[in-house]
Amino acid sequence: MTIAVFLAGLGMAAAGYVLAVCFRWRDLMTMAFLFSVAFFLSRFDQMLTLSVLGRPLLGIHIYLATVALLLALLRGVRGVTRRRGRGSATRLLMVWCLLSLVSGAVHAGAEGLAAAAQILFIAVPPFVVAAQITDLYPRTPEANRRLRLSIALLIGLITPLIMLLTALLPDVIGPAMGWRQQAVSADNGFVRGWSPLGSTIASGGLVIMAYGVLLHEYMTTRRPIFAMLAALNVVAIMFTLARSVLFAFLILHVLYWLLWARRQRLGQMLCVPVAIAAAVFGLAVLKGDYSFDRFLETGDFSLSVRKASAAAALGVSIREPLLGAGPGLLYEEVRTTWLRSDDSGDKRRLMMVGDEMTAMEPHNMYLLIAAEHGWPALLVFVAILAVPIMVSLRARASPRISGQASLNIAIWVSLCLLMLTDSDPLLNAQFAVFFWLFGFLGVHAAETVPARGGPERSREV
Repeated sequence: MTIAVFLAGLGMAAAGYVLAVCFRWRDLMTMAFLFSVAFFLSRFDQMLTLSVLGRPLLGIHIYLATVALLLALLRGVRGVTRRRGRGSATRLLMVWCLLSLVSGAVHAGAEGLAAAAQILFIAVPPFVVAAQITDLYPRTPEANRRLRLSIALLIGLITPLIMLLTALLPDVIGPAMGWRQQAVSADNGFVRGWSPLGSTIASGGLVIMAYGVLLHEYMTTRRPIFAMLAALNVVAIMFTLARSVLFAFLILHVLYWLLWARRQRLGQMLCVPVAIAAAVFGLAVLKGDYSFDRFLETGDFSLSVRKASAAAALGVSIREPLLGAGPGLLYEEVRTTWLRSDDSGDKRRLMMVGDEMTAMEPHNMYLLIAAEHGWPALLVFVAILAVPIMVSLRARASPRISGQASLNIAIWVSLCLLMLTDSDPLLNAQFAVFFWLFGFLGVHAAETVPARGGPERSREV
């Protein structure tokens, strides 16, 4: 209890200080909207569920689509579609949508079109909302810094605190919130914190995004307050108990150091994560309630199901390389699995794909697209993901934002690699908003670089 209260109080005090010093009303409104997205309660999904041609649309999808439509009507779309980076990504997304609709129509006629429309209704609004939010901010380094701190403080404070408090006090927080026992689970004696987004990989991805921003703030400002907030996120990453999250965490550090931080002291970059990781694991080992076996196992149930799921999706994409099996036609139930229960009241976990028993989705965003949409659609989607990297690589030439552009590349590549083990940007609308926000955050940073020959507008931030 003492540790939990101390961490909560420390995090709240640090965030309150940063809010008071750095933010304006626009930033607070952005944080309020993102809070509503990150903690959109499942009960509203039930209340707002609509069925269009037999295809359910849930509350979070309707909410995001409404926000996207309002932003488009209030601000227009010319600014988004004509700006470098965002314009290219938007046009590629239109091509991806067209390929998806064609795939659905070819495979199942009107029913296939309805299924493809459902998938696009889920996948497109988060992209549009993220593009519009970043377009609200002036194209200056200071505005870009405020925007990234708005996102980082929200998900880098609340998400880790939920995960830490539930892990440290599972017998108190879980029952108080009405969560099921498996929501706060123990693996090899080490308690995993409850995941706000329903997936430890998704929540781990959010924490990695926030940690990267806070680490860069600490590296550039030398303010201990950012080291404190970064430390909170490192502890949360330990409590995800997800091997892929720890792998992405490592990739983030390697890329960040190779692209920019090697100009700084290596010890300064690693002191926070190394110290916290040593403390967490050291305390657990001394107490005798933690084992490293989970991270060394290669044949456990989780990995075996993921291997079978990936193999099944790859097999489908090879049999249907051009158009896939049709968007929403292969992994139909995964979009609404939380609405459907078996006799025991639990969510369905497995399904048949061909002759193989697999998970409800392949746990690989790229194989999901290849299996349902086809390889051409996958190539277009990968091109969309490459846009933030390309514009950030060009922006690194400017010494004013070289560090920020390098950080954007490191975070974005880490997230894209993390999606080799999950499909959240296409299935989890809450995660998708933050995923695309960090992509467009890099694009917005590149837009702060003046035209060739123009004056630099600000110091590096």
